[in-house]
Amino acid sequence: MDAVLQAAEQAGHRRTDDFNGPEQDGVGYYQLTQRAGMRCSAAVAYLHPAMERPNLTVITDALCMRLLFDGRRAAGVEVERGNALSELRADREAILCAGAYNSPQILMLSGIGIGAELQRYGIRPRVDLAVGENLQDHANVGLAFLTDTETLVTARTETNLALLLNEGRGPLTSNIGEAGGFFRTRDGLPGPDFQIHAAPVMFVDEGLALPVDHALVFGACLLRPTSRGKVFLRSLLPSAKPHVLHNYFTTEEDRQTMVQAVRRLLEIAEQPALAAYRRGDLRVPASDSDADILDHIRHHTQTLYHPVGTCAIGAVGRQRTARPRRRWAAGGGRLGDAGRHPRQHQRSHDHDRGEGRRSDPRPRHRGDHGDHSRRPAKLTGPDLPDAHPWQDVGAGRELSRKPAERPEDHRSVRDAC
Repeated sequence: MDAVLQAAEQAGHRRTDDFNGPEQDGVGYYQLTQRAGMRCSAAVAYLHPAMERPNLTVITDALCMRLLFDGRRAAGVEVERGNALSELRADREAILCAGAYNSPQILMLSGIGIGAELQRYGIRPRVDLAVGENLQDHANVGLAFLTDTETLVTARTETNLALLLNEGRGPLTSNIGEAGGFFRTRDGLPGPDFQIHAAPVMFVDEGLALPVDHALVFGACLLRPTSRGKVFLRSLLPSAKPHVLHNYFTTEEDRQTMVQAVRRLLEIAEQPALAAYRRGDLRVPASDSDADILDHIRHHTQTLYHPVGTCAIGAVGRQRTARPRRRWAAGGGRLGDAGRHPRQHQRSHDHDRGEGRRSDPRPRHRGDHGDHSRRPAKLTGPDLPDAHPWQDVGAGRELSRKPAERPEDHRSVRDAC
């Protein structure tokens, strides 16, 4: 990864040690949320230490069926667990936090959404809101090169496992996308419009393909997409996956921004520091022409799983940002996930905002790439459920997702309501 950063500097990009500093533009190693070399999720850092609190009950292996109402006030949820239905009532407020895919599904099944569409499913509308509209996501397009340098594909050894378990260091502490940076494709932008991630392993086909050789990859992520998709019901069954239509790159602005971003990747790849490690091409455009780059984008786009915007409040077609967490009822309910954000964040991934910026309870360490020591901590969101593409990437791509079934998603925390 040092070679990637050196190549970026040779291409004219500055080095930075802190992406959370006054100027985010530049390249460097990413700041991570780790403890003892392992990923420290929101559940690990905040929920697990609170499990013994008398005012907290976490229910697992349950599926949220719908919201319950007293008139127009959200009063709790109905859940299915072990083939039995039960109601969980909130004394004060119910907080829905099922993510930008499943929160709109639950809202629509509860009668909150676009009234005309709900009626076609036989659902009586309670509140006419543009639920499911305005879907945005971070699309990523990568380059991949074969290398003779050893990578993470051979990192799982007894020695490295002992380093991880006993000392919290070594190559198995890698977060895969170890290095990268933030860039602007043109002057006059208020902030970076694309980001790159670099990984010392053959990570292709959304990580679904088995790495069979040593390779390095780095890709460009569109930070501020203008294309809009939609989440809508597939069935009245809460266990059915909702339809997810992302509509990646349906605007000319998004296509041109990504073309320029991929061209920057190609410039970095040609620099001497990185060229010395390249054995051959694995996934690259046929040339640096717009047509060939667009063809590469069309065939090799993948999601970074940062969907937002599907529960932004407002009349149909007019989402706004007022009252940012009280979204979907006259009272008694709040939304607590990235579905409430009307737009992707200008400067970074929305997983920071979905979690909220909190004081970090972990010690911070800096280390070089050689020993894969922990780097300064940065709060990130918990992993979203796995997604699998059902159609080719491009305009009109559709993803199907299984409803999340984890306590930090839409399971009820009864006494914390």
